[in-house]
Amino acid sequence: MTGVQFGVAGLESTIVCMLRKEKFKSFGLTRKNIVKAIIETIGCFLPYICYVFASSQFDGFHPFHIAITDEVIASGIPAPISS
Repeated sequence: MTGVQFGVAGLESTIVCMLRKEKFKSFGLTRKNIVKAIIETIGCFLPYICYVFASSQFDGFHPFHIAITDEVIASGIPAPISS
């Protein structure tokens, strides 16, 4: 599921760049091998996305959800900002 969230985050960044009329080249992105990268990305994530929906594991889009194990939370490492 994380891959899908990163993909959506990338899409959001792309939309922001287009709205601000910024060049992707200013961020170090080039068009070299773009078609190959798009095809490989679709080839990797499309089967996974289909599997998640087919197995009823999709429970909604959570863009700010970070998967942290219960042990890490119990150890107190991710301290809340408000304290």
